[in-house]
Amino acid sequence: MSKASLLQFLFQPGEIVRGLRRLGGKGAALHAVRRASTSLERTVLGPAQVRINPMGALCNHHCPMCWLQVLPPGERKRLGKEDRELGMTAAEYESLFAGMAGGLTEVNVVGGGEPLLHPGVIDIFASIKRRKLRGYLISNGTLLDADKAAALVDLNWDRTRISTHAGDAETYQKVQGVKLFDRLRENLVTFDRLRREQGKLKVCQFHVHHVIQRENIETIPSMFTFALEVGADHVIFEIVFPINPGMRLTVAELERARELLGQGAAAAAISSNAVEIVAGLSREIIETGDEERHAAEQAAVERHAAEQAAVAALVTATDPASAPEALTTSAAPSSSAPPELNPAVSVPDAPYRPANRCSVGFDSAFITALGDVLPCCFSNEVMGNVREQSFKQIWYGEAYTLFRKRLINGDFAEYCSNVRCKLTSFLHD
Repeated sequence: MSKASLLQFLFQPGEIVRGLRRLGGKGAALHAVRRASTSLERTVLGPAQVRINPMGALCNHHCPMCWLQVLPPGERKRLGKEDRELGMTAAEYESLFAGMAGGLTEVNVVGGGEPLLHPGVIDIFASIKRRKLRGYLISNGTLLDADKAAALVDLNWDRTRISTHAGDAETYQKVQGVKLFDRLRENLVTFDRLRREQGKLKVCQFHVHHVIQRENIETIPSMFTFALEVGADHVIFEIVFPINPGMRLTVAELERARELLGQGAAAAAISSNAVEIVAGLSREIIETGDEERHAAEQAAVERHAAEQAAVAALVTATDPASAPEALTTSAAPSSSAPPELNPAVSVPDAPYRPANRCSVGFDSAFITALGDVLPCCFSNEVMGNVREQSFKQIWYGEAYTLFRKRLINGDFAEYCSNVRCKLTSFLHD
């Protein structure tokens, strides 16, 4: 975050008031200290949020959109075995939380795989809540049986987000790769019943999460309906992150998603972030349209180059001596090449600049199943390992200090652009 953007924030009273309402006086004060730290290129507080990854790759689903599906089968099997045999234990997570830097308020239990597969996951939840930290679970929900649901309610677990991506069994099988829709429904209904019976609706929040992708766009209305039927408090939508170009939604698909999300937000009797997604889609449609045009132009350039090469090969084979003259007279641009383009010049890739307000070195961290500490879930830069040092030692260590200096100076890592990261503010702004 630049010093200029920090000053800009400080002179926006509305943001400060909203922060006080959301975080409370103590939380807002800690947040202000973290923000001020960015001008010093070092931090005086630990992160507000830590994401732990009990299962790095082991999962009971086979979602086509998941990063695991692009791995060779042998590699995925190896990573799953690594989770089972080498992953952090519940006791090690207890030590991790004991060695935390000051200022931590929330722990997100997420996974490259499914976190509820961890044999000690309930003990991990208990370690988090014993320290009066806010707990946030992200799960596919099919392992959230009655015993685990009861444990979450008894612990006053703050928020559970269920990754569903469908409102009907047929679509669910397409996007999740398993036939477990009925089990999921039963689990969620049971979870909702238990929290209602104990009067913990406000304490134990429950959200349904849908990633909009090509296979489920037309079923968006049923996603709202499903969330209502299972008793969810809120629905979260997002647009698929394409792990390969073929998954990226076209302009027409984005426009259809925007239409159905807008209609759903207006008609549904449940809160959601659909309005925010609709607003963001307007910009994404423009960007995607630009990229589609860019791709079409690049394809035309490549097609024309291939045609020239074919003509050159034909002429050379027929009469080698006349090849240079023949190419200048015969290899004229075909009608498939846009006349305004110079076929000899390659169209450059559209530039991408990460946000200059990234805060991952100041308010969040990601810890893998094997204990490596990374700045974020997209990063491949290891700051240290909690099996060798305490988190506090890693957080204030040399690797993190150098990382923060790079961040403040706008020296972003290559992976920031590769994943087209859209983090534009502090996590708690």
